[in-house]
Amino acid sequence: MQTKPLPEDLVPKSFMDQFGFVIKCALGGWDRLRFHASLRPLFSPQWMRTYLCAAKVRLTDFAGHAQGLTHRLLQEAQNLATRSGRPYQFLRSSKTSKEKLIEDIAQRDRIRSGLIAVLGAVEPCLAMTVRGARDRRWLQPVREQRKCLHLYHYYEHPVVGRCHVRLQTWYPFSVDVCLNGRLWLAKQMDAAGLAYRRADNCFIELADPAGAQALADAQHQTNWLELLNGLLAPAHPLREQILKPFPNLFYYWTVTQSEYATDLLFTNERELARAYRAFVLHGLCTFQSPDVMRFLGHHVPVKTGRVDARFRGDVRSDVLTRHEGVCIKHVAGFNGQKAYDKFCNLLRVENTVNRPEAFTVFRAQSAPKAPAPLPPTPRWSSASPPQSLPADLRVRANTCVPPQKPQRSWQPLRRTVTDLPRRAQVSRAANKRYLEALASTQVDTPLGELAGPLCRPLTHDGRRYRALHPLGTDALLLRALSRGEWTIAGFRNRDLQLLLHTGQPRDKKAARRRSAAVGRKLRLLRAHGLIRKLPHTHRYLITESGRTILTALVAAQQANTQKLTLALAA
Repeated sequence: MQTKPLPEDLVPKSFMDQFGFVIKCALGGWDRLRFHASLRPLFSPQWMRTYLCAAKVRLTDFAGHAQGLTHRLLQEAQNLATRSGRPYQFLRSSKTSKEKLIEDIAQRDRIRSGLIAVLGAVEPCLAMTVRGARDRRWLQPVREQRKCLHLYHYYEHPVVGRCHVRLQTWYPFSVDVCLNGRLWLAKQMDAAGLAYRRADNCFIELADPAGAQALADAQHQTNWLELLNGLLAPAHPLREQILKPFPNLFYYWTVTQSEYATDLLFTNERELARAYRAFVLHGLCTFQSPDVMRFLGHHVPVKTGRVDARFRGDVRSDVLTRHEGVCIKHVAGFNGQKAYDKFCNLLRVENTVNRPEAFTVFRAQSAPKAPAPLPPTPRWSSASPPQSLPADLRVRANTCVPPQKPQRSWQPLRRTVTDLPRRAQVSRAANKRYLEALASTQVDTPLGELAGPLCRPLTHDGRRYRALHPLGTDALLLRALSRGEWTIAGFRNRDLQLLLHTGQPRDKKAARRRSAAVGRKLRLLRAHGLIRKLPHTHRYLITESGRTILTALVAAQQANTQKLTLALAA
């Protein structure tokens, strides 16, 4: 049956072959984005002492100084609300839903643009204060967990839509900004004149899916510093005064949480309900805790296959029933993958990243981290003599050799907004491969027809390769390929060595023999079309057809005679 054209970078071919004829359109883009801005030196007690010295604030007067700034920030927020004709409300209970309260105010006052309201709440935070030293008779700055007043400025922004700025009113005055990519996309489509129908933060009708996807992709090219500093300016009127003692100090922006969603709009709810039931069952039965950890980039011991005892996070797969629909959720530590049906005919696959260090980005290697600079030496002490240049720098400074370009390699993904486009690529790839794994459960082709070509020798690029034995000598190899940790970043020769061989090689010669043996297996798998090599790397990925075959083979290995008989009778 002919399928509708869907973006190949969002929906894998295997999923389109199975369900493309019942899917109207697909849309991928940011959902929830949470940014954090901090004055990083002020989290250090040594630098905090230097800051107070530059601001001419004695340690004995710190409490009064900080309370004065808190009172001024509150007064400025109330004055801003009064000038804008908007309310200020202090929340006395943490159980009050801020989103629901703001939505009620916006609907009541018909706010279409500008400030909606300012909310105040006392919440826990990481703050700097001054305490007496236990072993000495003087005061010193310390960093501790405490509570202070936080100010929430909710806006109906003309560009990004509904968003809010959360300001901590005590040192070091950290800031959080939260916005929604789908509401942002709605503003973009309004400006471009594209028709749509929205329910909550989902689009259940799109007049131009390709145009909407182009606008969603354009969000990745945003000048984040300009956008975020523009949101910060009206909510933080004392920023210039606080930064005055350190003229070169600025707010450093990071991404503390990101959600990338891939939405598939089905033609009717019956088609989605029929497929989603199998998705939920497959997700619970197949993606166990070690698989979830591997899928999200965590390490699982090879020998035992159990979760590492040093891992302190939660690893679980749950099925939750919400008002929108049924959600299957996989969590490993702070990152997660989930899928749920919303508004009867919409399937959403969503990747949540809170700790991006589990993923990688191809970038220039960072310069060696220099030791943290010490605060300026007080006037009454003797200054240390200036340090001379290292020998390599002196040679480089006196030669005509041009500076070398930094070497690029795969580095851990950072939390800075600079790596946000790469984070989108990683999340989109995770959603795509999750759909590919779900689609492999719906293949109606008999196992014999799928595995038949593997069991016959073939000739590839002029070389003859032997047949595979899926349920015999090659069962361990194929089971190793189906592991979840290879889904996003792929696998290497050394990764398969740990799974196929026990213990460490005796010497370098034995290690080379082991590597060569695994290399021959990789060439065999490539010849049979189960894996493909990533360009310019030593990593391999499972192909779409390989994923289908591996899922069927692993299911056949785990099934008993009774299950196979019942399936055949059905």
